[in-house]
Formats: sequence, C-alpha cells, structure tokens
Amino acid sequence: MSDDIDGAGLRCPTCGADYPATARFCTNDGTPLAAAQSDDPLIGTRLDGRYLVLRKIGAGGMGTVYEGVQLSIDRPVAIKVIRHSGRINQRQRQRFWMEARAVSRLEHPNVVRVYDFGTGADDSPFLVMELLRGHSIGDLATRDGLPLPSRAALTLITSAARGLAAAHRQGLVHRDIKPSNLWIQEEGETEGTRVKVLDFGLVTGGALEDRVTGSGEAVGTPAYMSPEQIEGRLDVTAAADVYALGALLFELVVGELPYKGESAIDLMSEHLLTPVPDPKTSVTGMTIPSDIRAIWARALSKEAAERYADANAMLKDLEQAVGTGVTHTAMASDPMLPLKMREFASRATEDHPTPIERRRRPTGRGPAATSRIRERKRVTSLSVRLADAPGQEPIDLEERLDLTSDQLEAWATLIEEAGGSPEIVPGYGVQAVFGLPNAGEDDTRRALECGLTMAGEAGGLAPELRARIGIHTSSMLATLDPDDPSGFRVVGDPFEAPERAAAQGAPGGGMPILTGPAYRTLHRTLAEPLPEVGKLDGDGIFVVEPGEDALRTHRISVDLGDKSKTIGRSREIDRVGRQVIDAITNRESQVVLVTGEPGVGKTRLMLEVARKTRLWRPDV
Repeated sequence: MSDDIDGAGLRCPTCGADYPATARFCTNDGTPLAAAQSDDPLIGTRLDGRYLVLRKIGAGGMGTVYEGVQLSIDRPVAIKVIRHSGRINQRQRQRFWMEARAVSRLEHPNVVRVYDFGTGADDSPFLVMELLRGHSIGDLATRDGLPLPSRAALTLITSAARGLAAAHRQGLVHRDIKPSNLWIQEEGETEGTRVKVLDFGLVTGGALEDRVTGSGEAVGTPAYMSPEQIEGRLDVTAAADVYALGALLFELVVGELPYKGESAIDLMSEHLLTPVPDPKTSVTGMTIPSDIRAIWARALSKEAAERYADANAMLKDLEQAVGTGVTHTAMASDPMLPLKMREFASRATEDHPTPIERRRRPTGRGPAATSRIRERKRVTSLSVRLADAPGQEPIDLEERLDLTSDQLEAWATLIEEAGGSPEIVPGYGVQAVFGLPNAGEDDTRRALECGLTMAGEAGGLAPELRARIGIHTSSMLATLDPDDPSGFRVVGDPFEAPERAAAQGAPGGGMPILTGPAYRTLHRTLAEPLPEVGKLDGDGIFVVEPGEDALRTHRISVDLGDKSKTIGRSREIDRVGRQVIDAITNRESQVVLVTGEPGVGKTRLMLEVARKTRLWRPDV
C-alpha cells in the first residue's frame, strides 16, 4: 500500500513551492509535499478539511488508494476513495459503506485498521486506514516466483487465517481472499512479519444486510472462488473464505493454482467439477509434507459442510502443522522469506527470542542483480543441525555461539574444500549444496564424507548438543546469482528433505541419514548396502554408521567446477592420489574419471597428482 516518492518533483499544496523528489516537507510551512504534476485532481487536495492527499499508491475494482496525512496529528494514512471520474452508482456506494462498517468494527493485528470514513466535497465516499509498509503476497509471487518453501508458505497462510478468524467470529465473510488482498507487513527484527487482510469490498454477513448481491450472481476472483460463490448462492458462509485460503496455500506450496482453466468459465467449471489435485511434490521437485496436503484437501472440498467451518477451525490445523518440525531455511530465496522464517533451531530452542541469521561467506564480488534465467540442476544438499539432546537442559543462544563458532567455521572450510557451497547458521549448524555450478558424479559422496567427519567431531562440542545430519539429492531449479559463491542460487528450499530425514532417521543425532534419492545415487559404489531406518513421504531413508568402511569404492569421479575453485584444491588432489596409491599398494586397477569445463585445469590436476605420488612413493 505504500511506495517511495518518485517522479520529477514535488509541490507544497499550501504555498505552491516546488521541491526535488527527495524532499518530504515544505520548509515554509511544514506541509507534507505532494506530486507536482498529476492528472489526478485529488492529489494535493484536502478531504473533509482533515486529510491531505499526497499520491496514488494503488487501485482496485471499486476505488483508488492514496497515501495521505491526517493533518491534526501528522499521522500517515492510506485513503481509499470510490472512483470519482464519472457518476458513482448506488451499487458501488452500498458496497463501500458495507466495507466501512464491517472493517471499522474489527480490531485485530492481522486486519488492516480503519480510522475514519466519510464523504468528500464531490460526494465521493472515502475510507481512512493505517498506512502499511511492505508488499502483498501477490507482489511477492511476481517478484521472486513460486513455489515458496512449504513451511514459509504455511506461516504466511497461518498469519492470514488469524485475521480472517477475527472476521468470522463477528459473522463476516470476506468473499475475495486472494494474493493481492493479503499484505505482508514487516514489523522489525524483533516482531517478525505479519500478514494483514485487506479490501473487504465484497464483505457480507454479521449485522450487515447484503442487498447488493443478487441471486445467481457470482462475486469474487475466479481463481479462488468457492463452488457456492460460483453458483451465485446467497447463503455463502465463512467456509467460502476457507476455500480461498486452501487454494492460495496450494498455489504457494506447489507453485501453481489447483485449477488452471484457459478462460474464467473453464476455471469456474473446474472448481465445480474437477477433483482436488493431490501433488506430492512442487513444480520444482520439492517434497510437500503430508500435513500441508491434508489441510488444503479439506479446505478445497466441493461441499462447504465438508470443509473447515471457518478460519478458526482451520487455524488449529495450520498452527499444529507450523509447530511440527523445523521452520526451514531456503538458502537460495532470501527475498521470499521474512526474518522469522530464516531461523534454524530445534523445537526445544524455540524459546530463544533472538532471530538467527544465516551467514554466507563473502565472495569478493560486488553487488549484482540476480538473473531470472532458470536452469535445472542436480543438487545434493547437506544439512547439519545442532539440536538439544533429549533429557538435557537446553543451552541458551549466547552459550551456543561461544561453544560452536570455531567448529562451524571449521566445518564450513571442510565443505568448501570438498567443493560445496556452505552457509553458517550461528549457534545452530551449517548447511551446504554440492553440484553448483556444475554437478559431478561424486557430489553425494563428497557430502557424505563431510557428514561423516562432522558426525565424529560433533560429539566433542557439548553433551547437551547433538548433530542431526541429513543428505538429499534432487533436481532443482537454480538462477544465476553473481553474489552467491557458486554463481547460482537454488529456487526453493533444498534443506527441507534432509532436515526431515535426519530428524526422523536419527533423532538423537550422530549418524548421517541419506534420503532415498541420495542413497540410490551412491548404492552402486558402496561396499555394502545401508540399513533402511524409516520412510520419508513413502520413500526409504538410510543410515550410515560412523567408522564403517561404507565408502570404499572402485570408481570415483571428480568435478572441478569453475576456475576460481580449481587453484589449490588440495582435497581433490589428495582424493585422486589416494586412489593411485591404493592401486599401487593393492595391485588392483582403479578408474578415476575427471570432468570439468575446458580450461579449468584437468591436466594440471593429473600432473599434480603424479608429482605428489612420486613424493609419497619414491619407488614408483
């Protein structure tokens, strides 16, 4: 609802003095400045003598929204005015007053606050609301793309449901829940992020008597309309808003709407007739937790009686789903996640009020815009999360930082030397992706080698901490990002699957857990099959016991990546060198496959291996 001031210049509505676009107030009389040139006759005028209209910040189906100032107390406000060009019909006026009366009665942190309403000099009704800073969920989707990490989407929908629940408790039905009507307001580092419900222009129910909507008339936005709205029924209940929330949850998590008709008629027909889709993965290949799928399945039921009765009922399942497991971190999607969603803590440490920020190692590159060109990459993700040990007193954040900072730095260095791109989450662990910018056959193996090393070292940190280690391999979308050490950033959350696998397969920590795809990538080269210790979304998860010679293989491939990672990569040289020494010592043939872009130093690597081999075994 608010944008920064822009344009060629500004003007004082009181004295007419002109100012540059960077100014805010008139130096002559202190009046807030308005746009100097505008085709909108309201800009620069006073509504009811009390509200100064500064600039247009949005428009909807019924009216235009302006940024303004309440002059008596110098309070920034948003002012919604029914379009004043042409005649305002009685239908618009009635809907407007219904909205004003409904929202003015709602006092809830997840509903936009209304301060006043009235009629301007030209008989245009206006509504004065709080001025919100931030952006809508629709803006978020347009700017950063979908899907969101499932837990991030769940948190947004849960916040929105709280606002709707307040309306439903008063008997009100919104009837137009959609991305543009849910506003993400940044509240600061300590308060986190809040979603506010906007635009009650189609509201009905409660003490309101809707004499505007006729029988058989469908009102709402087709992509999110419930079957009863599409049929034009007058007995629409709060279950219609539940349906819209379910459709939006589906869209945010899956990356596309549940129904995608080519026309509005086709779309509405699908809402009426087509069974609810039940995808197990998003469009980018992320596994969708079953509890989230169950929520939208119930919310999108064709019959209102089979849905949650209202947002209050739906909220119970949403909050329970948010509370199960970790609030996952999306390494690649910083703009998509509010601060509170970037926490990387076990449930036992949720009492810590301090936000936990991920720390990416510096790249040495200057700022650069992220490309929207997407490529599909095969990525192996490694998650190492320090959780509170069962039965032990949780360690507070300050002590965690003291205990773990040096060790996490060492683990990040280990991962970098193995060709991964690490991120440190101070006090809570480290996470990394392998396979960027170029995937190698041994990405999963290298991640597992790092995991085994860290599993052995984690026990020395503190008896109150356990390291849960998960490894997952999947095909994911990535965008070019010069600010990321790998040159790419993954679209979505690559760490959700390994974190869930680690929490389920080894809740006490200490042993790396492989998801099914990661295990199948490795199993042909493993000395022995690994034991299956559980299921994750119907697929097996497998444990690697530290100390076992599970990684002895007869084939290894080395991916060198780009030039910046080639120089001085001693770990790769040592790995190939050990294979050479094993072949000499055991008189057993070994195959080493070295892959990489032209010019990255494959020949140099082999020459260096030969030189070191002569140092290790002068007799060769």
